[in-house]
Amino acid sequence: MRHPILVFLSLPCLALSLPAAEATLVWVQGRVERLAPDNVVSRLAKGGNLAVGDTVRTGEDGGALIELPDGSRLKLRESSTLKLAQLDANAGERHTRLELLGGAMFSKVSKLQLSDTFTLRAATAIAGVRGTEFFTSYGRKVAGAAAIDVWLCVNEGAVEVKGSDEKAALVKAGEGLIVPEGRTVTKPKPNAWTNGLNWNMDPANGELRDRTR
Repeated sequence: MRHPILVFLSLPCLALSLPAAEATLVWVQGRVERLAPDNVVSRLAKGGNLAVGDTVRTGEDGGALIELPDGSRLKLRESSTLKLAQLDANAGERHTRLELLGGAMFSKVSKLQLSDTFTLRAATAIAGVRGTEFFTSYGRKVAGAAAIDVWLCVNEGAVEVKGSDEKAALVKAGEGLIVPEGRTVTKPKPNAWTNGLNWNMDPANGELRDRTR
């Protein structure tokens, strides 16, 4: 059995810790559903809230922009599934844990204190991040990768990615890499495809949907 991928973010914060709260749907396009912990499925709309344990699914025509309690934003592409496993703020610390079960997602993470964590699980590798904006794809064919590979690229900041063999690589802004079957990270390299992605996370700034193929 392969081990899941984890993306950890821990960085200095310029703001005070925020209390725990629900995530909010800032933008919705096409079909977007919530799968609650009790397996009840419901349709989501702009302004809807998501609680810990909820899973968000976008349809083939779908897309969603989610704002977390700390101001971080997540943009799900079509045919993607994300679980909100943890959204905690206790004793002045923030701990967020997400699970990308399939598809592709943009993440723009608010700055954290050194004791805070932001974790994204996506398939068999571990990545440590120092304040960043990055894109992760898993379970779909992207840029020549197999469907079970993990693709990660960085727009701002840097991400340390570690495969299941424990070997690590640092991905800097403008670079990307593939983790074949989540096992061994490839060498990060500049990739023009990274610059072609739609990194917009604000509906007021224009088109949100990413149509990169």
